[in-house]
Amino acid sequence: LVDQGRVTYFDRHTAPWIERAIQGVARQTAADVAAAIASITDPERRAEADRLLRMIQRERDKDIER
Repeated sequence: LVDQGRVTYFDRHTAPWIERAIQGVARQTAADVAAAIASITDPERRAEADRLLRMIQRERDKDIER
């Protein structure tokens, strides 16, 4: 189950094609966010955006592990 781009439930017995689709969406989202951060011209703001992104990714990874 995905809610607003966030995987909120993932059944380990899900069909392999669904798992590949979810991974594809995650990769595309990460690429879009990285491009947005790279477009920030102020170095301090870019560094802060990058720091926040890494923090969000760590929290997402914790959620996925649960």
